[in-house]
Amino acid sequence: MNNTKTPPRRVIRIVLTGGVSAGKSRMLEALREALADSGIPAGYVRECATELLRRGYTPDRYGNVAFQHTVFRHQLQNENRAFRRMLPKAKETGLPVLLLCDRGLCDGGAYLPPETFGTICRSFEYSRKRLLARYQGVLFLDSLATRADLPFDVKSGNDLRLEAGREDALLSNERSFAAWSDHPCLVRIPASEQFSGKVQQTYAALMDMVAPFYSR
Repeated sequence: MNNTKTPPRRVIRIVLTGGVSAGKSRMLEALREALADSGIPAGYVRECATELLRRGYTPDRYGNVAFQHTVFRHQLQNENRAFRRMLPKAKETGLPVLLLCDRGLCDGGAYLPPETFGTICRSFEYSRKRLLARYQGVLFLDSLATRADLPFDVKSGNDLRLEAGREDALLSNERSFAAWSDHPCLVRIPASEQFSGKVQQTYAALMDMVAPFYSR
């Protein structure tokens, strides 16, 4: 654990993101159980893009720029609502609480040219620096497509995915990682055949991220 002193923070925002078929949904549930067992108060923000796709709001229908703008707005609103919900718990205990976000605002940068995504950010009064500073850590799960020795199904667990196959998934994985690559507290979790080991590695990385906020 890193024992570096940090300024007081009531809510710690951590992003869980990654590539196609990285096991993000399963990981979120595993982390939820582990955090409940640990006694660390935690809240969660659901992924906005999938919710919009399920409602029929797709890039093909409305255009990719409009779609990403809407994802950004919904993600921002959901994170802010969850933040406000968690504050009373932090005030009650006097300790920070964790807010685990299923993807974050920077993820949209994987699907648009930098200048276009920058325009969206500025429309919400966010610079790149302010956007990154919003989150205290990022957990990036590599896509199963990065393991050529393992079977890969691009639609596994989510039939709404827009990627067409392994090559498309690999490109999406690298673009998604690049969208977060300059965050100062980014941990990349490689794809693994054994999901239990991946959970242990991800949980350990999460604990390292939050430890400084409990050691002041």
